[in-house]
Amino acid sequence: MSNSPYIVDVDMASFEAIVIENSFRAPVLVNFYSNTNQECLTLMPELVSIIEFHHGQLLLAKVDADIEYELVQQYGIGILPTVKLFRNGEVVEEFTGPQPESVIRQLLDPYLSRPSDEVAMQAVAAYDAGDKEQALTLLASVYTSDPENHRALLLYGKLLAEQGQIALAQEVIRQLPETQQDNPDIRALLAHLEFGAATAPEQDIEQLEASLLEKPDDHEVRYQLANLYIANGHYEPGMELLIILIQTDADFKDGIARQTLFKVFDMLGGSGPLVSRYRSRLYTLLH
Repeated sequence: MSNSPYIVDVDMASFEAIVIENSFRAPVLVNFYSNTNQECLTLMPELVSIIEFHHGQLLLAKVDADIEYELVQQYGIGILPTVKLFRNGEVVEEFTGPQPESVIRQLLDPYLSRPSDEVAMQAVAAYDAGDKEQALTLLASVYTSDPENHRALLLYGKLLAEQGQIALAQEVIRQLPETQQDNPDIRALLAHLEFGAATAPEQDIEQLEASLLEKPDDHEVRYQLANLYIANGHYEPGMELLIILIQTDADFKDGIARQTLFKVFDMLGGSGPLVSRYRSRLYTLLH
């Protein structure tokens, strides 16, 4: 299969030294397999290809499940193949069954170092020193030279959002893989960016409040004021206006108030007293 020094067979006696101890120096993939299982035979070449590509950045430890019953029992292996990623002595990721090589690479990416990480660290240092312009310049160079560095992309997107560059921040964050975009923190950031993008710079809270007092049945003004409240961090009054809009005209703009409320839930992390209260009120209204 391969003569790579980074691919080794392990048993119960060698597992501690090869997997656990090495995982404090670099990520270690442990593949529980059987030579009689076709899915295992399909997966193995993909793992070998990844290990050879990264050449020393991670180790592949192979465990023959037909022989190493103790390890199979210790790690609760029920399906073959099962692959577990160890870092700092702990299992940090795992999957079962054959997977596309691209999916495995995405899973590994957060645990592997990249040459552009050094530039990203310089950007963090510049930001901490108060030089936000230099931090943005450095991260922009990583975005251009190494768009697969997802850690740097996330940092760049957050800093752009903080500086009010909403459209570019959205563009950068949406370059992340879909699996990462489902992360609650990233969903919250995207929701925040959407509110920023939907709010016109010339809009003023006091003016919209006065307009709503004059025209309390103006759903568009109510919706714009709700967005402006939320974009400025005034979540509860914004959510209250959205609830009122759902009560009075649930079909306004194809139910946009309901959709917006769900985005607020995402932005607030999907939990907490405020989210629970308004999620309950929304459920009551819809049912």
